[in-house]
Amino acid sequence: MTAVSYAEALYSLAVEENVAEEIYSQLDAVKFAFTDNPELCKILDRPCSDKQERTALIDRCFKDVNVYLLNCIKVMSKRRATAHFSEVADEFMKLYRKENGIEIVNVITAAALSDEQADKLKIKLERKLGKKVILSATVDPDIMGGIVVRTESSQIDASIKTRLDDIQKRIKSAVI
Repeated sequence: MTAVSYAEALYSLAVEENVAEEIYSQLDAVKFAFTDNPELCKILDRPCSDKQERTALIDRCFKDVNVYLLNCIKVMSKRRATAHFSEVADEFMKLYRKENGIEIVNVITAAALSDEQADKLKIKLERKLGKKVILSATVDPDIMGGIVVRTESSQIDASIKTRLDDIQKRIKSAVI
């Protein structure tokens, strides 16, 4: 079973049981537990480990998560697939965002945006995209100025660095 299949199965069940938002809100923490503790996956996916011990470990580590998410982890452990949990979490979150009109937008600027600038940009992006925007801002002095906006499906690069690079390419092609 692939990560997409696990995610689709979990998402379908979560929607049916009206707990998709709850699971969505818990996935980052569970994903972090797996990525921050690679030994956990090794223990849970080890062929010679005892099933009851693995189940008890999962129950202890994830006692506060939704029961359907907990059971998904147990099924993945039984199939020795917990090493792929991050992919499952990512796919579930994509499904949730798509169904709920949410878009993650990464914004790169040369200097940090003020709270007011970030709020105004978020409002403009929500209007333009017709979706709720989760804005992630990054500072990269190498772009010199302007802004780069990345959504899940496109990129708008209005940085000074890109403009200068374009001018340089035009000059080189005109000179040659």
